[in-house]
Amino acid sequence: MDDNHSDGKSAASLPADLLALTSLDCRDGIHRLGGKVLAYRRQLSCFRAHYPNAVDELQRRATEEGVESAAAWCHTLKGLTGNLGATPLYASLCAVHARLRLGQLPDAEEFSQLRQGLRD
Repeated sequence: MDDNHSDGKSAASLPADLLALTSLDCRDGIHRLGGKVLAYRRQLSCFRAHYPNAVDELQRRATEEGVESAAAWCHTLKGLTGNLGATPLYASLCAVHARLRLGQLPDAEEFSQLRQGLRD
C-alpha cells in the first residue's frame, strides 16, 4: 500500500458523502493531507469540535483584546480553513485578516459573512 494513501482512498476516488459537501473543496483538502481521506475526516471532525464558535471568539478578541489578538486568531483560522478546502470561508477570513493587519476592526456584515461561512 502506498504511504501517501495509507487509508486506501485517494483524492481521485472520494466517497460520496465528502463529494456532497458543497462548501468544501474536499479534493484540495485531501490533497493537502497527502491524499489521506481518513486524515481529512479527522481534521474536519477536530475543526467542528474545537472551533464551533470560531467567529464569536474572533469577534470577542477583536473587541476585548484588540486587533493584534484578533489578527493572530484569524491567521490560525485561515490556515485551518485553507487546509480543509473551505475556500469561501478562507477567502472571507483573508479579507478580515487583511483589515485586522491594517488595524481596522471588521464590521458587523463581515462577522455575519464569516458566521454564514462557518455554518455552510
